[in-house]
Amino acid sequence: MTRTEAKSFCEAKDKDSTLLHILDVYEQAHFTARMGSYSGHWWIGLRAKGETAGVDYYWDSGNLMIYSHWGRDQPNSHAGPCVTMTTSSTPGFWGNRNCEESHSFICEIPRDGISPPTKAPTPPPVTGCAAGWTGQAHFRFCYRLFTVDYAYKKSWQGAREDCVERGADLVSIHTAMEEIFIAEYTKGKTQWIGLSKNPLEGDYSWSDGSSLSHSNWGPGEPNDHSGRENCVEMVTTQNGTSFWNDINCEAHQDWVCMITKGVTPIEPPAPPSAVPAPDCGSNPGWRKHNGICYYYNDTDVVDFYTALSRCYTEKALLASILDQEEQTYIISMVGTGQVAAAWIGMRMVGVAGGEYLWVDLSPVTYVHWAPGEPNNANGEEQCVQMNRYPGTWNDANCGRANAGYVCKKLPGDHHTPPPPTPAWEGNCPEGWMRFHNKCYLFKGSHHHNQVKANWTYAREWCRAQNAHLAVIDDHNENGKCPQLA
Repeated sequence: MTRTEAKSFCEAKDKDSTLLHILDVYEQAHFTARMGSYSGHWWIGLRAKGETAGVDYYWDSGNLMIYSHWGRDQPNSHAGPCVTMTTSSTPGFWGNRNCEESHSFICEIPRDGISPPTKAPTPPPVTGCAAGWTGQAHFRFCYRLFTVDYAYKKSWQGAREDCVERGADLVSIHTAMEEIFIAEYTKGKTQWIGLSKNPLEGDYSWSDGSSLSHSNWGPGEPNDHSGRENCVEMVTTQNGTSFWNDINCEAHQDWVCMITKGVTPIEPPAPPSAVPAPDCGSNPGWRKHNGICYYYNDTDVVDFYTALSRCYTEKALLASILDQEEQTYIISMVGTGQVAAAWIGMRMVGVAGGEYLWVDLSPVTYVHWAPGEPNNANGEEQCVQMNRYPGTWNDANCGRANAGYVCKKLPGDHHTPPPPTPAWEGNCPEGWMRFHNKCYLFKGSHHHNQVKANWTYAREWCRAQNAHLAVIDDHNENGKCPQLA
Protein backbone atom coordinates (compact mmCIF):
# COMPACT_ATOMS: atom_id res chain seq x y z
CA MET A 1 0.00 0.00 0.00
CA THR A 2 1.00 3.64 -0.39
CA ARG A 3 1.76 5.52 2.79
CA THR A 4 -1.67 7.22 2.76
CA GLU A 5 -3.44 3.90 2.23
CA ALA A 6 -1.43 2.27 5.02
CA LYS A 7 -2.25 5.11 7.41
CA SER A 8 -5.95 4.90 6.55
CA PHE A 9 -5.93 1.11 6.99
CA CYS A 10 -4.45 1.39 10.50
CA GLU A 11 -6.80 4.17 11.57
CA ALA A 12 -9.81 2.20 10.33
CA LYS A 13 -8.93 -0.74 12.59
CA ASP A 14 -9.60 1.21 15.79
CA LYS A 15 -10.02 4.81 16.90
CA ASP A 16 -6.62 4.61 18.70
CA SER A 17 -4.76 2.69 15.96
CA THR A 18 -1.92 4.38 14.06
CA LEU A 19 1.12 3.53 11.97
CA LEU A 20 4.04 2.47 14.17
CA HIS A 21 5.55 5.22 16.37
CA ILE A 22 9.00 4.61 17.90
CA LEU A 23 9.67 6.89 20.84
CA ASP A 24 12.81 5.47 22.47
CA VAL A 25 15.77 3.13 22.08
CA TYR A 26 14.00 0.25 23.83
CA GLU A 27 11.08 0.25 21.42
CA GLN A 28 13.53 0.50 18.52
CA ALA A 29 15.54 -2.47 19.82
CA HIS A 30 12.41 -4.63 19.83
CA PHE A 31 11.62 -3.90 16.18
CA THR A 32 15.25 -4.12 15.07
CA ALA A 33 15.25 -7.70 16.35
CA ARG A 34 11.88 -8.49 14.75
CA MET A 35 12.53 -6.96 11.32
CA GLY A 36 15.56 -9.17 10.65
CA SER A 37 13.24 -12.01 9.60
CA TYR A 38 11.30 -9.92 7.06
CA SER A 39 12.15 -8.31 3.73
CA GLY A 40 11.54 -4.99 2.01
CA HIS A 41 10.68 -1.59 3.47
CA TRP A 42 7.93 -1.01 6.05
CA TRP A 43 6.04 2.26 6.54
CA ILE A 44 6.19 3.87 10.00
CA GLY A 45 4.23 6.86 11.31
CA LEU A 46 6.97 9.45 10.70
CA ARG A 47 7.07 11.98 7.88
CA ALA A 48 8.48 15.38 6.97
CA LYS A 49 6.40 18.53 7.14
CA GLY A 50 4.90 19.62 3.84
CA GLU A 51 4.65 17.62 0.65
CA THR A 52 8.43 17.39 0.17
CA ALA A 53 11.08 16.32 2.64
CA GLY A 54 12.44 19.04 4.88
CA VAL A 55 14.29 19.50 8.11
CA ASP A 56 11.28 19.01 10.39
CA TYR A 57 9.90 15.52 10.98
CA TYR A 58 6.86 14.66 13.09
CA TRP A 59 4.88 11.61 14.14
CA ASP A 60 1.29 11.22 12.92
CA SER A 61 0.15 11.44 16.54
CA GLY A 62 1.76 14.87 16.89
CA ASN A 63 4.42 13.58 19.30
CA LEU A 64 7.74 15.43 19.23
CA MET A 65 10.50 13.48 17.51
CA ILE A 66 13.14 13.15 20.23
CA TYR A 67 14.56 9.79 19.17
CA SER A 68 15.76 8.71 15.71
CA HIS A 69 17.42 5.71 14.10
CA TRP A 70 18.35 6.94 10.62
CA GLY A 71 20.42 4.79 8.31
CA ARG A 72 23.61 5.94 6.60
CA ASP A 73 23.17 9.14 4.53
CA GLN A 74 19.65 9.56 5.94
CA PRO A 75 17.44 11.47 6.15
CA ASN A 76 17.74 12.06 2.41
CA SER A 77 15.73 15.21 1.76
CA HIS A 78 15.12 14.30 -1.90
CA ALA A 79 14.10 10.64 -1.67
CA GLY A 80 10.64 11.62 -0.39
CA PRO A 81 8.96 12.97 2.75
CA CYS A 82 7.72 9.64 4.15
CA VAL A 83 9.76 7.22 6.24
CA THR A 84 10.19 3.45 6.20
CA MET A 85 12.09 0.97 8.36
CA THR A 86 14.54 -1.42 6.71
CA THR A 87 14.74 -5.18 7.15
CA SER A 88 17.61 -7.65 6.59
CA SER A 89 20.55 -7.42 6.24
CA THR A 90 20.66 -4.21 8.29
CA PRO A 91 17.24 -4.23 9.97
CA GLY A 92 15.65 -1.38 11.86
CA PHE A 93 17.22 1.66 10.19
CA TRP A 94 15.01 4.50 8.96
CA GLY A 95 15.09 6.06 5.52
CA ASN A 96 13.11 8.46 3.32
CA ARG A 97 10.86 7.11 0.58
CA ASN A 98 8.35 8.54 -1.88
CA CYS A 99 4.92 8.41 -0.23
CA GLU A 100 3.35 6.93 -3.37
CA GLU A 101 5.52 3.83 -3.31
CA SER A 102 3.88 0.61 -2.16
CA HIS A 103 5.31 -1.03 0.97
CA SER A 104 4.29 -3.19 3.89
CA PHE A 105 3.49 -1.43 7.15
CA ILE A 106 3.07 -1.87 10.90
CA CYS A 107 0.09 -0.65 12.92
CA GLU A 108 0.07 -0.08 16.65
CA ILE A 109 -2.63 0.26 19.27
CA PRO A 110 -2.41 0.81 23.05
CA ARG A 111 -2.46 -2.46 24.99
CA ASP A 112 -5.53 -3.18 27.06
CA GLY A 113 -4.92 -2.29 30.67
CA ILE A 114 -1.80 -0.24 29.84
CA SER A 115 -2.20 3.50 29.47
CA PRO A 116 -0.42 5.28 26.59
CA PRO A 117 2.27 7.86 27.46
CA THR A 118 0.79 10.83 29.26
CA LYS A 119 1.82 14.44 29.00
CA ALA A 120 4.22 15.76 31.63
CA PRO A 121 2.27 16.87 34.71
CA THR A 122 2.68 20.26 36.35
CA PRO A 123 5.45 20.08 38.98
CA PRO A 124 3.81 20.10 42.43
CA PRO A 125 4.65 22.59 45.21
CA VAL A 126 6.57 21.10 48.13
CA THR A 127 7.34 22.28 51.65
CA GLY A 128 10.69 24.04 51.84
CA CYS A 129 10.70 25.06 48.17
CA ALA A 130 9.78 28.53 46.89
CA ALA A 131 6.88 29.12 44.51
CA GLY A 132 7.72 27.75 41.07
CA TRP A 133 10.24 25.28 42.50
CA THR A 134 9.53 21.61 43.17
CA GLY A 135 10.98 18.46 44.67
CA GLN A 136 10.03 15.63 46.99
CA ALA A 137 9.67 15.63 50.74
CA HIS A 138 12.79 13.52 51.28
CA PHE A 139 14.96 15.39 48.73
CA ARG A 140 17.61 17.81 49.98
CA PHE A 141 17.15 20.07 46.95
CA CYS A 142 14.47 21.99 45.11
CA TYR A 143 14.30 22.08 41.30
CA ARG A 144 12.99 24.55 38.77
CA LEU A 145 12.33 23.38 35.23
CA PHE A 146 12.69 26.11 32.60
CA THR A 147 10.63 25.09 29.56
CA VAL A 148 10.58 28.23 27.41
CA ASP A 149 9.93 29.50 23.88
CA TYR A 150 12.85 29.43 21.46
CA ALA A 151 13.42 33.15 21.95
CA TYR A 152 14.40 32.46 25.57
CA LYS A 153 16.34 29.19 25.30
CA LYS A 154 19.95 29.37 26.43
CA SER A 155 23.39 27.91 25.82
CA TRP A 156 24.90 25.79 28.59
CA GLN A 157 26.85 28.75 29.94
CA GLY A 158 23.82 31.05 29.64
CA ALA A 159 21.68 28.50 31.48
CA ARG A 160 24.23 28.16 34.26
CA GLU A 161 24.53 31.94 34.63
CA ASP A 162 20.74 32.15 34.94
CA CYS A 163 20.77 29.53 37.71
CA VAL A 164 23.67 31.21 39.55
CA GLU A 165 21.88 34.58 39.40
CA ARG A 166 19.01 32.88 41.24
CA GLY A 167 21.38 31.68 43.97
CA ALA A 168 21.23 28.16 42.49
CA ASP A 169 23.19 26.07 39.97
CA LEU A 170 22.45 23.81 37.05
CA VAL A 171 21.11 20.51 38.33
CA SER A 172 23.51 17.77 39.35
CA ILE A 173 22.00 14.27 39.44
CA HIS A 174 23.37 11.75 41.92
CA THR A 175 20.74 8.99 42.06
CA ALA A 176 18.38 7.24 39.66
CA MET A 177 15.50 8.46 41.86
CA GLU A 178 16.42 12.10 41.22
CA GLU A 179 16.66 11.52 37.48
CA ILE A 180 13.31 9.70 37.36
CA PHE A 181 11.71 12.60 39.22
CA ILE A 182 13.05 15.20 36.76
CA ALA A 183 12.16 13.02 33.74
CA GLU A 184 8.54 12.76 34.92
CA TYR A 185 8.08 16.53 34.49
CA THR A 186 10.14 16.96 31.28
CA LYS A 187 8.58 14.34 28.97
CA GLY A 188 9.39 14.90 25.31
CA LYS A 189 12.04 17.54 26.10
CA THR A 190 15.78 18.03 26.11
CA GLN A 191 17.39 20.20 28.79
CA TRP A 192 20.79 21.22 30.07
CA ILE A 193 22.13 19.60 33.21
CA GLY A 194 25.21 20.75 35.10
CA LEU A 195 27.63 18.17 33.68
CA SER A 196 30.42 19.30 31.38
CA LYS A 197 33.87 18.20 30.30
CA ASN A 198 37.12 20.05 30.78
CA PRO A 199 38.44 20.09 27.18
CA LEU A 200 42.05 20.05 28.39
CA GLU A 201 41.79 17.36 31.07
CA GLY A 202 39.00 15.34 29.45
CA ASP A 203 37.16 14.66 32.72
CA TYR A 204 33.43 15.24 33.30
CA SER A 205 32.42 17.19 36.40
CA TRP A 206 29.33 18.84 37.86
CA SER A 207 29.16 22.64 37.81
CA ASP A 208 28.36 22.73 41.55
CA GLY A 209 31.56 20.85 42.38
CA SER A 210 29.81 17.70 43.62
CA SER A 211 31.18 14.24 42.86
CA LEU A 212 30.09 12.28 39.78
CA SER A 213 28.35 9.31 41.42
CA HIS A 214 25.60 8.60 38.85
CA SER A 215 25.49 8.52 35.04
CA ASN A 216 22.97 7.53 32.38
CA TRP A 217 24.61 7.89 28.96
CA GLY A 218 22.64 7.00 25.85
CA PRO A 219 23.94 4.29 23.47
CA GLY A 220 27.32 5.30 22.02
CA GLU A 221 27.55 8.38 24.23
CA PRO A 222 29.53 10.40 25.05
CA ASN A 223 31.07 10.47 21.55
CA ASP A 224 32.50 14.04 21.46
CA HIS A 225 31.61 14.52 17.77
CA SER A 226 34.37 16.51 16.03
CA GLY A 227 35.96 17.16 19.45
CA ARG A 228 33.42 19.91 20.19
CA GLU A 229 30.84 18.29 22.47
CA ASN A 230 31.84 19.33 25.98
CA CYS A 231 28.44 19.85 27.63
CA VAL A 232 25.68 17.42 28.54
CA GLU A 233 21.92 17.42 27.97
CA MET A 234 19.31 15.12 29.46
CA VAL A 235 16.94 13.77 26.79
CA THR A 236 13.53 12.64 28.07
CA THR A 237 11.25 10.54 25.86
CA GLN A 238 7.47 10.77 25.67
CA ASN A 239 7.39 7.65 27.85
CA GLY A 240 9.34 9.39 30.61
CA THR A 241 12.57 7.40 30.12
CA SER A 242 15.72 9.47 29.91
CA PHE A 243 19.37 9.37 28.88
CA TRP A 244 22.34 11.73 28.65
CA ASN A 245 24.01 13.00 25.50
CA ASP A 246 27.09 15.15 25.03
CA ILE A 247 26.51 18.11 22.72
CA ASN A 248 28.18 21.39 21.79
CA CYS A 249 27.82 23.94 24.57
CA GLU A 250 26.47 26.67 22.25
CA ALA A 251 23.23 24.78 21.52
CA HIS A 252 20.20 26.66 22.89
CA GLN A 253 17.58 24.73 24.83
CA ASP A 254 15.68 24.40 28.13
CA TRP A 255 17.45 23.91 31.47
CA VAL A 256 16.95 22.77 35.07
CA CYS A 257 18.17 24.70 38.12
CA MET A 258 18.75 23.22 41.60
CA ILE A 259 18.93 24.96 44.98
CA THR A 260 19.26 23.68 48.54
CA LYS A 261 15.87 23.19 50.18
CA GLY A 262 15.04 26.03 52.58
CA VAL A 263 17.13 28.61 50.70
CA THR A 264 15.10 31.42 49.14
CA PRO A 265 16.02 31.87 45.46
CA ILE A 266 16.76 35.32 44.07
CA GLU A 267 14.65 36.65 41.22
CA PRO A 268 17.18 38.03 38.70
CA PRO A 269 16.54 41.35 36.93
CA ALA A 270 15.08 41.31 33.45
CA PRO A 271 17.84 41.01 30.83
CA PRO A 272 18.62 44.22 28.95
CA SER A 273 17.11 44.70 25.52
CA ALA A 274 19.34 44.12 22.51
CA VAL A 275 21.29 47.24 21.62
CA PRO A 276 20.69 48.49 18.05
CA ALA A 277 23.72 49.38 15.94
CA PRO A 278 22.83 52.45 13.86
CA ASP A 279 26.34 52.62 12.40
CA CYS A 280 25.64 49.24 10.77
CA GLY A 281 22.54 50.44 8.91
CA SER A 282 19.05 51.85 9.31
CA ASN A 283 17.48 48.43 9.87
CA PRO A 284 16.88 48.13 13.64
CA GLY A 285 17.75 44.43 13.48
CA TRP A 286 21.49 45.07 13.07
CA ARG A 287 23.73 44.13 16.01
CA LYS A 288 27.45 44.78 16.44
CA HIS A 289 29.88 42.32 17.99
CA ASN A 290 33.67 42.73 18.11
CA GLY A 291 33.43 45.58 15.61
CA ILE A 292 31.50 43.53 13.03
CA CYS A 293 27.82 43.95 12.10
CA TYR A 294 25.36 41.05 12.00
CA TYR A 295 21.70 40.89 10.99
CA TYR A 296 19.55 37.80 11.57
CA ASN A 297 16.17 37.52 9.85
CA ASP A 298 13.89 34.76 11.16
CA THR A 299 10.62 36.17 9.80
CA ASP A 300 11.22 35.45 6.08
CA VAL A 301 11.70 31.83 5.02
CA VAL A 302 13.63 32.06 1.74
CA ASP A 303 16.05 30.18 -0.53
CA PHE A 304 19.82 30.79 -0.60
CA TYR A 305 19.75 33.16 -3.57
CA THR A 306 16.97 35.30 -2.10
CA ALA A 307 18.87 35.42 1.19
CA LEU A 308 21.99 36.56 -0.65
CA SER A 309 19.97 39.27 -2.41
CA ARG A 310 18.37 40.43 0.85
CA CYS A 311 21.80 40.78 2.46
CA TYR A 312 23.09 42.69 -0.57
CA THR A 313 20.19 45.12 -0.18
CA GLU A 314 21.42 45.66 3.38
CA LYS A 315 24.89 46.49 1.98
CA ALA A 316 26.13 43.14 3.30
CA LEU A 317 26.75 39.51 2.36
CA LEU A 318 25.64 36.25 3.90
CA ALA A 319 27.75 35.64 7.00
CA SER A 320 31.08 33.88 7.02
CA ILE A 321 32.12 32.20 10.28
CA LEU A 322 35.86 32.21 10.86
CA ASP A 323 36.31 30.76 14.36
CA GLN A 324 34.58 29.24 17.37
CA GLU A 325 33.99 32.63 18.99
CA GLU A 326 32.08 33.90 15.94
CA GLN A 327 30.12 30.62 15.74
CA THR A 328 29.13 31.07 19.39
CA TYR A 329 27.84 34.60 18.76
CA ILE A 330 25.84 33.70 15.65
CA ILE A 331 24.23 30.65 17.28
CA SER A 332 23.13 32.98 20.09
CA MET A 333 20.89 34.58 17.44
CA VAL A 334 19.92 31.59 15.33
CA GLY A 335 19.40 29.36 18.38
CA THR A 336 16.68 31.67 19.68
CA GLY A 337 14.97 32.25 16.34
CA GLN A 338 11.53 31.24 15.10
CA VAL A 339 12.70 29.08 12.17
CA ALA A 340 14.56 25.77 12.26
CA ALA A 341 17.60 26.92 10.24
CA ALA A 342 19.36 29.96 8.76
CA TRP A 343 21.40 30.36 5.57
CA ILE A 344 25.05 31.30 6.06
CA GLY A 345 27.48 32.41 3.36
CA MET A 346 29.11 29.08 2.48
CA ARG A 347 28.46 27.21 -0.74
CA MET A 348 30.12 24.60 -2.92
CA VAL A 349 32.21 25.88 -5.82
CA GLY A 350 32.73 23.35 -8.59
CA VAL A 351 30.51 20.39 -9.41
CA ALA A 352 32.94 17.47 -9.59
CA GLY A 353 35.15 17.42 -6.52
CA GLY A 354 34.01 20.92 -5.57
CA GLU A 355 35.05 22.58 -2.33
CA TYR A 356 33.12 24.79 0.08
CA LEU A 357 34.03 28.48 0.07
CA TRP A 358 32.64 31.65 1.67
CA VAL A 359 30.80 34.09 -0.61
CA ASP A 360 32.78 36.99 0.90
CA LEU A 361 36.01 35.14 -0.10
CA SER A 362 37.19 34.79 3.49
CA PRO A 363 39.54 31.82 4.01
CA VAL A 364 37.86 28.68 5.34
CA THR A 365 39.52 28.55 8.75
CA TYR A 366 36.65 26.92 10.69
CA VAL A 367 33.76 24.50 10.07
CA HIS A 368 31.01 23.12 12.32
CA TRP A 369 29.36 20.33 10.32
CA ALA A 370 26.68 18.11 11.85
CA PRO A 371 27.41 14.35 11.95
CA GLY A 372 27.27 12.92 8.43
CA GLU A 373 27.41 16.36 6.81
CA PRO A 374 28.03 17.62 4.22
CA ASN A 375 26.51 14.76 2.21
CA ASN A 376 25.41 16.61 -0.98
CA ALA A 377 22.34 14.36 -1.26
CA ASN A 378 21.75 13.37 -4.89
CA GLY A 379 24.28 16.04 -5.89
CA GLU A 380 21.71 18.74 -5.13
CA GLU A 381 22.83 20.17 -1.77
CA GLN A 382 25.50 22.80 -2.37
CA CYS A 383 24.60 25.62 0.03
CA VAL A 384 24.93 25.68 3.79
CA GLN A 385 22.52 26.30 6.67
CA MET A 386 23.06 26.58 10.40
CA ASN A 387 20.55 24.51 12.36
CA ARG A 388 18.74 26.31 15.18
CA TYR A 389 19.40 23.29 17.40
CA PRO A 390 22.12 22.40 18.14
CA GLY A 391 23.88 25.01 15.96
CA THR A 392 25.63 22.61 13.60
CA TRP A 393 25.89 23.12 9.83
CA ASN A 394 24.11 21.19 7.11
CA ASP A 395 24.36 21.32 3.33
CA ALA A 396 20.98 21.99 1.71
CA ASN A 397 19.35 22.55 -1.67
CA CYS A 398 20.15 26.18 -2.61
CA GLY A 399 16.76 26.67 -4.26
CA ARG A 400 14.57 25.45 -1.44
CA ALA A 401 12.88 28.20 0.58
CA ASN A 402 13.13 26.69 4.06
CA ALA A 403 15.36 28.93 6.20
CA GLY A 404 16.02 32.42 7.52
CA TYR A 405 19.43 34.04 7.00
CA VAL A 406 22.33 35.84 8.69
CA CYS A 407 24.02 38.84 7.06
CA LYS A 408 27.44 40.25 7.97
CA LYS A 409 29.44 43.38 7.16
CA LEU A 410 31.72 46.01 8.62
CA PRO A 411 30.10 49.24 9.90
CA GLY A 412 29.23 51.77 7.22
CA ASP A 413 27.07 52.17 4.15
CA HIS A 414 29.29 50.37 1.66
CA HIS A 415 29.52 46.71 0.87
CA THR A 416 32.19 45.07 2.96
CA PRO A 417 35.20 43.96 0.93
CA PRO A 418 36.49 40.47 1.66
CA PRO A 419 38.94 40.54 4.55
CA PRO A 420 42.53 39.78 3.59
CA THR A 421 44.09 36.52 4.70
CA PRO A 422 46.03 37.37 7.90
CA ALA A 423 49.77 37.55 7.46
CA TRP A 424 51.71 34.68 8.98
CA GLU A 425 53.41 35.61 12.24
CA GLY A 426 56.22 33.62 13.77
CA ASN A 427 57.82 30.39 12.66
CA CYS A 428 57.30 26.68 13.11
CA PRO A 429 59.00 24.83 15.99
CA GLU A 430 62.17 22.92 15.23
CA GLY A 431 61.44 19.72 13.33
CA TRP A 432 58.06 20.98 12.02
CA MET A 433 57.37 21.86 8.37
CA ARG A 434 55.42 24.91 7.28
CA PHE A 435 52.83 25.25 4.51
CA HIS A 436 50.79 28.46 4.27
CA ASN A 437 49.70 29.31 7.83
CA LYS A 438 50.13 25.85 9.39
CA CYS A 439 52.94 23.77 10.82
CA TYR A 440 53.09 20.01 10.25
CA LEU A 441 54.91 17.21 12.05
CA PHE A 442 54.86 13.75 10.48
CA LYS A 443 55.35 10.82 12.84
CA GLY A 444 56.95 7.88 11.09
CA SER A 445 57.22 7.31 7.36
CA HIS A 446 54.84 5.66 4.93
CA HIS A 447 57.87 4.27 3.10
CA HIS A 448 58.87 2.15 6.09
CA ASN A 449 57.05 0.36 8.89
CA GLN A 450 57.59 3.14 11.41
CA VAL A 451 55.38 4.19 14.33
CA LYS A 452 51.99 3.00 13.16
CA ALA A 453 49.09 3.67 15.53
CA ASN A 454 45.32 3.74 15.69
CA TRP A 455 43.43 7.04 15.33
CA THR A 456 42.83 7.53 19.06
CA TYR A 457 46.49 7.07 19.96
CA ALA A 458 47.52 9.41 17.13
CA ARG A 459 45.12 12.10 18.33
CA GLU A 460 46.40 11.89 21.91
CA TRP A 461 50.01 11.94 20.70
CA CYS A 462 49.34 15.13 18.73
CA ARG A 463 47.59 16.71 21.71
CA ALA A 464 50.65 15.95 23.82
CA GLN A 465 52.61 18.10 21.33
CA ASN A 466 50.09 20.96 21.88
CA ALA A 467 48.73 20.26 18.40
CA HIS A 468 45.90 18.42 16.67
CA LEU A 469 45.62 15.77 14.00
CA ALA A 470 45.80 17.48 10.62
CA VAL A 471 42.66 19.17 9.30
CA ILE A 472 42.72 19.39 5.49
CA ASP A 473 40.91 22.57 4.42
CA ASP A 474 41.27 22.52 0.63
CA HIS A 475 42.64 20.59 -2.35
CA ASN A 476 45.92 22.52 -2.27
CA GLU A 477 46.65 21.35 1.26
CA ASN A 478 45.50 17.85 0.39
CA GLY A 479 48.01 17.72 -2.44
CA LYS A 480 50.84 19.22 -0.40
CA CYS A 481 50.71 16.91 2.64
CA PRO A 482 51.93 13.78 0.78
CA GLN A 483 54.84 15.82 -0.58
CA LEU A 484 55.82 16.98 2.90
CA ALA A 485 55.61 13.43 4.24
